[in-house]
Amino acid sequence: MSAVGQEYRPDIDGLRAIAVLYVVLYHTELAWLPGGFIGVDIFFVLSGYLITNQLAQSISTGRFRFREFYVRRIRRLVPAFTAMSLASLVVGYFLLLPQDFLYHAKLAGLGFLSLGNFYIENTTDGYFAPESSEIPLLHIWSLSVEEQFYLVWPAFLVLFFRFRSSVFKVSLLAAIVLLTFCVSQWQAVNNSATAYYLLPARFVELMIGSVLAFSGAHLPQPKVATANVVALL
Repeated sequence: MSAVGQEYRPDIDGLRAIAVLYVVLYHTELAWLPGGFIGVDIFFVLSGYLITNQLAQSISTGRFRFREFYVRRIRRLVPAFTAMSLASLVVGYFLLLPQDFLYHAKLAGLGFLSLGNFYIENTTDGYFAPESSEIPLLHIWSLSVEEQFYLVWPAFLVLFFRFRSSVFKVSLLAAIVLLTFCVSQWQAVNNSATAYYLLPARFVELMIGSVLAFSGAHLPQPKVATANVVALL
């Protein structure tokens, strides 16, 4: 049971762009796109798909090394995050009130530690609260969720590939999807702010992408015309 190949996927990049555009348009408060925040959900599914593809390929061929994986993640994420944080700190120093700048600086620092989502969750009434729209680095909560996923998922997959039974593997993935879905729904009803910002409730979205990565090679391949119609829909 392995994932599909790791060739460049322009369609995935296109979906990422659409997901980001949804969120950007949502924050412009357009009346015709009140649900644009679902771009975040799309992005998590894509992330689960891509990272599982990458990990499954390297683990199944015996090339996976934890150190190399995390070094690649750091090289990919840290430079851009550093540039964004420094630029926002410089601008924030001149535009923000002292207490707001202190909050901004703390959030930037915790972002480097992949803890930004915990800080936002503990200091706001939720993503949709009025005060949240005034947090310049509000968006880094999703990056923290992804980085926390990176801490647990590679180790799980290393163990996962040691099992020989395909039936057991499929059952295990199905059980995780069902469990994380139940956790997500329970938190959404009982504590929506926590559900929005923290990994346990978001895990099911990453898992959906992961399951798609494993099942892609076993699904029937549609004709180009059919695939284009489905993509348009």
